[in-house]
Amino acid sequence: MATAKQITKQVIKTYTAVVQVKDATQQKLDGLLATQASYTLFENDETHPYYSLASSGSVLLAYYEDLIGGLKGWKIGSGTLEDELDKLRAAEIVNDAEPDSALDALRQIKPKRLNAENASEKLMANWFAATMIWSRADNAVTKWELEKRHGKRNVGRHLEVPLLSINPLCRAATKEVKKLATMLLDVVKGKTTIRQELERKQLLKGKDGDSTISALLRR
Repeated sequence: MATAKQITKQVIKTYTAVVQVKDATQQKLDGLLATQASYTLFENDETHPYYSLASSGSVLLAYYEDLIGGLKGWKIGSGTLEDELDKLRAAEIVNDAEPDSALDALRQIKPKRLNAENASEKLMANWFAATMIWSRADNAVTKWELEKRHGKRNVGRHLEVPLLSINPLCRAATKEVKKLATMLLDVVKGKTTIRQELERKQLLKGKDGDSTISALLRR
């Protein structure tokens, strides 16, 4: 099982990746509004796919911060994530190092009570949100959606200039969420683990199961 120190390092990596997705999805929308006159003039028209994409980026970050707030106080081996975050900040001070913005943001998240069952649900929400953004962040998907609405000849009028490619960032964030989930599966909270709670939920789903749970349990 991963230690609190190892999990904390992954928590920071995942947070950084999630923030990059949130910023990138907003950047796509901002670019559209700045470079296409029709959207600059009619900003209240929120049917463009970029609006929901940017909203999804913000939701993913909120989900992740909510999960981490609940995990900060969990006893993992001899320490907690909150302890490890404080140690990293102390090391920055001792070494007179530049403060890590991700570390600072994570330290500001208020701890809250969270049991393994609820942690499994929050982890599922994070995974689902990350994969949904990844599936919709491909420019080919956006062009296909716009073509259905406006016709193939008019697609260019509904894209930012230059066209930004954020799919690699979204793919990377999804992978980081999965890495963190794998590390958390066997952490004991009370008398159970996140893995056991996910397996219980999967049994209740019947023979077809739940694809999100299957993905999280897969090594």
